[in-house]
Amino acid sequence: MAKALLIHDGDTKEQRYQALLPQIGKLISDETNLIANLAAALKQGMNYFWVDFYLVRGEELILSPF
Repeated sequence: MAKALLIHDGDTKEQRYQALLPQIGKLISDETNLIANLAAALKQGMNYFWVDFYLVRGEELILSPF
């Protein structure tokens, strides 16, 4: 797993996305859980202390365990 996602401040928005896509792919390649993948991408990419998600499945609201 990558320690941090790398982006360059001087790049355009499109260049940043193009640089992030393969890094995120490597970060989540061994995990199938959507919530874990969303949290890992934000936690590693933005260096957040806490990442949480609320997802709706059918009539149920699911809170992520992060």
